[in-house]
Amino acid sequence: MPRLGGEIFADDVSVCAGGIFTTTAWLKGLGANVTHIATLGTDPITALIESDIARHNVDLSLCTRTDGATPELTVALPVDGDRALVTYSNDQGAPLINSAVVANTEHLHVGGVKHLLNSDASLSSHSISLSIGTEDLALGLDGFKQLRGIVDIFFVNSDEGRALAGVDDLQQVQSVLSTVFPFVVLTDGDRGAYAIKDGATYRHPALTTQLVDATGAGDSFVAGFLLAYRQTASIEAALKLASACGAFAVTTVGATTKIPNRETLEKLLEANA
Repeated sequence: MPRLGGEIFADDVSVCAGGIFTTTAWLKGLGANVTHIATLGTDPITALIESDIARHNVDLSLCTRTDGATPELTVALPVDGDRALVTYSNDQGAPLINSAVVANTEHLHVGGVKHLLNSDASLSSHSISLSIGTEDLALGLDGFKQLRGIVDIFFVNSDEGRALAGVDDLQQVQSVLSTVFPFVVLTDGDRGAYAIKDGATYRHPALTTQLVDATGAGDSFVAGFLLAYRQTASIEAALKLASACGAFAVTTVGATTKIPNRETLEKLLEANA
């Protein structure tokens, strides 16, 4: 990591769309019909990101524009399989999500609490899942209780879960979060992933793979889970495909650099059987 007054040099650099777009791109790459909702800027960095978005052939018809920088930009520094993030985030860029915008959708996945807090109450009739970021943790568990009756599936990693629940034991974390959300999906790095619904807990072990860059692993995991669960209504099948997506994503720099087909993911699962 760089220190004040010092300088380090990177082996490579990649500019790509990330964050919640990772979930969109993986869903599209795996055959789902998806539309991305976001606010995009007009600055040169946005132009670079949009050139990457274009290769995924994702529908951007519901996106809006704002002058200047895209409301959220992140520099990710991958080191030894993990990564450090530096993010610019402008709360003014949260797009308004309402029932009219998503009228023809079967499911809405939202990245970040602010997008739902800015939405209207009519969304409670839609199927909605939520994944969060570091800035969302400032709301605390009481803040998340505002989303009761709105969020159907809550995706969270173990660090985020511990911070929200205020406890270290992962079983206690699951119990606390389950008092707020009816369906919790919790990832725990190389220790696997859990899903908690209707009092039952499901687990899938992490897959063994070559770790290059962990950026976007959680977002690709979400894509696999949503796709399989929407297709099969099986939590076990959803955890299985999601784990394969997350494992494959860490093998390249940038989670949308290379998106596999289902056959490749099945082979990865077979290799870990």
